[in-house]
Amino acid sequence: MQEILIMTDIKNWLKPLKLSGGTQLPNRLFPGPMEGIGGPFFRRALESAGLADFWITPFIRISINVPRKNRLARILADWKESKLPVIVQLLGSDPELVATSAKEIKELGFAGINLNFACPSKMVTGSGGGGAMLKCPDAVRKVVLAVKQACPDFSVSVKLRSGVSDPNEINQIVPALRDTGIDFMILHFRTVREMYDPVPGGPERTAKAVELAGSLPVIGNGDIDSIEKAEKMGNISGCAGICAARGLFRAPSLFPLIKSHISGKPMQNPPMSKDELFNALREQCGERGKSRGKKNLLVEYAKCIWGKNSPEFQRLISSFSTLHS
Repeated sequence: MQEILIMTDIKNWLKPLKLSGGTQLPNRLFPGPMEGIGGPFFRRALESAGLADFWITPFIRISINVPRKNRLARILADWKESKLPVIVQLLGSDPELVATSAKEIKELGFAGINLNFACPSKMVTGSGGGGAMLKCPDAVRKVVLAVKQACPDFSVSVKLRSGVSDPNEINQIVPALRDTGIDFMILHFRTVREMYDPVPGGPERTAKAVELAGSLPVIGNGDIDSIEKAEKMGNISGCAGICAARGLFRAPSLFPLIKSHISGKPMQNPPMSKDELFNALREQCGERGKSRGKKNLLVEYAKCIWGKNSPEFQRLISSFSTLHS
């Protein structure tokens, strides 16, 4: 597919993004929520080094009932300690349950709600949640409208994929959400079925969503781990910002680097290396015990940082001789 350059002004990525309810995000450089690995240890490691300006939590699954407020408070206790704005991600298919849960979270004092319609996990999609919801854009719309009705003066946003099995499904998905009152949508350009496999034309798929969304901000997501990839996403798609998830393991200083590149101002600190990130994560895990679970989490971190076939990862596995990759 031939690339068509839109040449959007990516300087806008450094401008604040106003949210419903009067709050705002300091810029449009989104750290993506990552189930299992994007939790408290990762948050503390990046936040202590000044490498992110706000957060979206890994999803809280709402399935058969609304969690009690004190349980939600416990789940989100670490995120409440952050000095940065925090958006809480919910995953669920029942409009009433999700809306009531969102109202409880609003009362806990967070910056907003992000609704996950993107998770490709078979465990999640097998029960009709996450990315499986995209089969029926009207069902997605009903969940969003229920949350907006329950929280009219609170930020609501969505995370999507381009479809379940065909990226052209985006032609039905985005129009169903355009007038719901959401503040932004994060679009991972792959389909649910494509999981995390390499696919061509990601920025072009995002460009289609941008076109369909009109004035609604679309945040481009997928495979962004360098200035070059971020800029390519912006120039081709015209997206209102970018979201990096696992890319922050491979390039932990990605957002300060992008800021420096766009503004022309030097970074205040040298970029954090992969080794430095892993050591920071190991310190965070070590401060809270040396259980097998923490070691397994470090193994997952190492996979994200270096890749399971790298010499660095193999050396780590050797040091954890009782564990397996």
